[in-house]
Amino acid sequence: MIRSVKRVVTLLILDLTLLSIKNKYDGKYTVTGTMVDFSSAALTGNYPMDVELRTSGPNSVQLYDVAIGGVFHSILSGGSLSYYGSYGIEITFDPVTNKVVSVTNVYGQPAGNTRSAGLDPTGINMWNESTKTMDIKYFMYQPSVIATPPHIRVSFDENFKYVGPR
Repeated sequence: MIRSVKRVVTLLILDLTLLSIKNKYDGKYTVTGTMVDFSSAALTGNYPMDVELRTSGPNSVQLYDVAIGGVFHSILSGGSLSYYGSYGIEITFDPVTNKVVSVTNVYGQPAGNTRSAGLDPTGINMWNESTKTMDIKYFMYQPSVIATPPHIRVSFDENFKYVGPR
């Protein structure tokens, strides 16, 4: 009995240890930049924005918006704090080059409201290991609102500056 309890406790400790592993991109960041919503000029960027990049895989993180309290992207709607429902991003990196290789919507590609995420290839789209900063450009697509392909509703051009561990 004692041996079996000891094994269960050891397994629980191993499980907790695995959950606490963070990749090199994980941490607290301040985000500045620009955001353009092509369907509504009343929706603007909420910058500077405090976020956490939370490890979601060996080379990926999810953007946790501190102001909203979840994996979302805060915005200003007519000057008031708001966010896009069913839209939160996961960023995946090439671990060798630190280039961003994809941006996806954690609520689905597409989510039920047709929102999806994608990388804008015109951006730098890279995390700089020496300065712990990241420049990234990405889109929110929403065909139910923007009928014309490629259905880009929102364009984000952002700089993430590391402020410390989370």
